[in-house]
Amino acid sequence: MIAALLPAVLSAEEGTGRQYRDFYFVRSISPWLSSVNAAGLHTLVPGRISVAGAGFEKADGALIGTEGSDDSWEAGAFTESYVRVSPKIAFSGRLSYSNFRGRNMGGPVFMDPSYNPVNFYESTDTTTGVKTRELYTLSGGIAYAFDGRWSIGGKVDYQTGNCAKRKDPRFLNSWSDIFLSAGGRFAPSGRFSAGVAFIYRKTLETVTGSIYGTSDKQYYILVDYGGFWGKREQFGSDNGYISTSDSRPMYNSFYGAALQLDFGRSDAVRFFSELSWMKRSGYYGERGSSSVTYTEHSGHVFRYSGVLTAASGRAVHRVSLDLEYSPLKNYENIYRETTVQGQSPVVEYFGKNKVLDRNTAGLSLSYAGYLGLEDSRPEWEYGASVTAGLCSFTAVSYPFYRHQDVVRFSGELFGKKNVTVRKNILSVSAGCGYAAGSGTENRDGEYVTSTSELPFSGDAYLHRDFEYRTAGRVSVSLTFRYTRMAGKGIAVYVEAGDRFTRAVEEPVYLHGASRNVFTLSIGCFF
Repeated sequence: MIAALLPAVLSAEEGTGRQYRDFYFVRSISPWLSSVNAAGLHTLVPGRISVAGAGFEKADGALIGTEGSDDSWEAGAFTESYVRVSPKIAFSGRLSYSNFRGRNMGGPVFMDPSYNPVNFYESTDTTTGVKTRELYTLSGGIAYAFDGRWSIGGKVDYQTGNCAKRKDPRFLNSWSDIFLSAGGRFAPSGRFSAGVAFIYRKTLETVTGSIYGTSDKQYYILVDYGGFWGKREQFGSDNGYISTSDSRPMYNSFYGAALQLDFGRSDAVRFFSELSWMKRSGYYGERGSSSVTYTEHSGHVFRYSGVLTAASGRAVHRVSLDLEYSPLKNYENIYRETTVQGQSPVVEYFGKNKVLDRNTAGLSLSYAGYLGLEDSRPEWEYGASVTAGLCSFTAVSYPFYRHQDVVRFSGELFGKKNVTVRKNILSVSAGCGYAAGSGTENRDGEYVTSTSELPFSGDAYLHRDFEYRTAGRVSVSLTFRYTRMAGKGIAVYVEAGDRFTRAVEEPVYLHGASRNVFTLSIGCFF
């Protein structure tokens, strides 16, 4: 595919002997490399592209969601490669590590509250403290081509990590995520190819609570059905959703399939599409006759990705479209736990109540232009992107309900200039963006008139989260990179960048109106 789009990439095998290939540019114009179907890995034309690096990020400012920190740093290192060892065999691999530390963090107990069908929050935002997080990622893929038309491939992505809050009430989270795919590709000609892959994903996050301070102080947990609304439990025993003696898991499994279609013409215009579907199911708690499964959920994930790439002379233009739609329902089990002296407890289930009906959708449309290509490196890069997201849900604690709708929009412009002087390359990037949102913060009501006690509402979280997602804001960014070509196909770089974001109006519930993120990294292309 790259050969059809970019003759300059082929010439990178020859030339001056001091060139290197821009890893991110080559990957961006070859969608098969990022597909869930590893059977397309052998389409890599340069033979090998690799990158390794380490970086540091410092973020400050209170223009953040309920899960963020207004004073944090993160450091990490990674390496990633795509290698075609022969016309028949190709590999991909990635290894990374990151270490995060943030101050003044509290709120959600789980690492990513937007991912889960039910969440748990500290019932007050006055118990914030330091949180730390470590993540390890290992990925690998392989493709084998039988001939010029048929190929197969497999891919494994694995991530594990942990997160800890270091102030009462304390929580220790363990996270694991495994993704598997196996697929095939059929390419009867250079103008058309198709692929299909079967995919499976499993995530598991366990959480354990603890209190190290004085035992006479009481803490409470908000069981969030949606919109920071649900029920409040006293924290510090084994009778609630969060245990202080053992870990309890949030389990998710996904299975499905993906279809890829790739069309092209001799004038170097190609269109790649990938459509995938996954069935989602899971639960919170533990399966077994003597343990409680608190909630069970199910849903679907539909995704589409399309990339149109056109090459003309020393220029390449890329337009991409990404769509996603995900419906999800969550149910809370009705159960009774009985214990006979000298025996293990027995859990009986009597049914379930629907506590969440959620629909999320997202759209991302972007354009990127690359001009003045030489040795797989552009002299100019520029582009624009537009994203939109919708989250609509109804949380239920019968006969009461809470409904919320939030729509978010963002747009960004960017440009980059690469200046080459002998073996030195100076790159300057600049960007600007705008984001805003709208919607209904909460619409509470009753299905039938009732005198029952109203569910607990974490209003401080509700107002802060809604304002963060809908407040208008502008951002500007500036990045400098110096690259030194050290040998044939090898280059080392150092990069520094800064992004500043400011709310258009002074916030009412957020603790600040701005956010600044500074990054520093070093690395090597080879």
